[in-house]
Amino acid sequence: MISENGFRELLAQKAETKNLDFKESLNWDEASNEAKCELVKDILAFLNTQDGGSIVFGVRDSAFEPIGLSEADFASFDITKVNDFLHRYTDPPGYCEVQKMIVDGLRFVVITVSEFKDVPIICKKAANSSVEPYRTILKAAGLYIRTEKATTEIVGSAEAMRDLINRALLKRGDQLLNTINALLRGNPPSQQSEIPRYAKEIDRAHSFFKDALDPKVEEQGYWEVTAMPLTYSRDRIATITEVRRYLTESEVSLRGWDFPHRDRDTNSNFENGFQSFTELIHHLEAHRAYQSGLFAWRCSYWENRADFQGNNGRCLSFINVIYTITEFFIFLRRYYERVAPDESVRFSMKLTDIKDRALVATGEAMLYLDRKTAKIPILYLEDDYAVSEIRASAEEIAIKTVQRVFEIFNWNNPDANMIRGWQQRLLSRTL
Repeated sequence: MISENGFRELLAQKAETKNLDFKESLNWDEASNEAKCELVKDILAFLNTQDGGSIVFGVRDSAFEPIGLSEADFASFDITKVNDFLHRYTDPPGYCEVQKMIVDGLRFVVITVSEFKDVPIICKKAANSSVEPYRTILKAAGLYIRTEKATTEIVGSAEAMRDLINRALLKRGDQLLNTINALLRGNPPSQQSEIPRYAKEIDRAHSFFKDALDPKVEEQGYWEVTAMPLTYSRDRIATITEVRRYLTESEVSLRGWDFPHRDRDTNSNFENGFQSFTELIHHLEAHRAYQSGLFAWRCSYWENRADFQGNNGRCLSFINVIYTITEFFIFLRRYYERVAPDESVRFSMKLTDIKDRALVATGEAMLYLDRKTAKIPILYLEDDYAVSEIRASAEEIAIKTVQRVFEIFNWNNPDANMIRGWQQRLLSRTL
């Protein structure tokens, strides 16, 4: 289930996206079959969209103003009723979470949908409008997806169909790779490293971060991720347009904020790549992606915001550390299987200003952890991974990386199964 903070993140976007839809109201008990089928169509689309999505009821979708639901509309939603109706039209059966929330005195319902696990979900039964009998709401055997324009559409192009098929094949392939990787784990990448040849591009990315972001990002601490193929090729990605497309296809949108975030107003091309920066509330981040395959990203700790520090002091949320590192490796898997599928990549991660910063638990996680504190100013981790290894074991690599971070905060022997449990909440969108 989504947390109150996660819900506020959704509202703060003030826009519908491929993974987010706002609706003003619906009373499930009183809704017509037609209205319910319109909702099923949107759920079907999220089931087939990378990272799934959320549908929020109680928001005026023209102005994205939170207005809440009436008591009757709020009470009418029931997870069993919604899923029973959904199962009439989905093959294999689709599933969604239905969550009721009261935030700032307003009632909301959030329907959370996870991406299909194995094969795309097909609409198994047609539905026509009762008002306009010749208008089809749901098409039998139709495959629905969400688009970059935040619309629900039936797959209508070869490119969209290829994307859907490729994601299904990758899910099947990753299962096989996981088995193979278990036999090969521990073997080092075979390519000769040409990392020094990326030096100029890395320096320019850092200069971009300094110019684009408020100086307080460096003063108050930040995450930084850099990744690149071990062999250098300035034009590994043929065009800047392809760089942008690969980034778009690889974005991770499991929470209210995607990784990496492309700001609509500040994203742009530069001489040999694509860049974006964002300064919105406590989101201060920037990234650059080069045709060489280099990816660099920097983001302030959201825990630096005044209200959070006022309640918790200088800290990082241990759950957010799990979620953030998991997002890193899911992105790397998607990006480099497109950019350099047969190579190995150097991954580096930096956390700054961590001395005397605590690792804390909040809310329902408070039982898991007493405050743990780092005693060094900067944490820097660096590893080389074959892309096939990331494809097969991204989540497990993330867990090991989280454990290493926790140890620097003097949390010794952090339990992998505990981390895995929180990770699965992210992957299933039950935050």
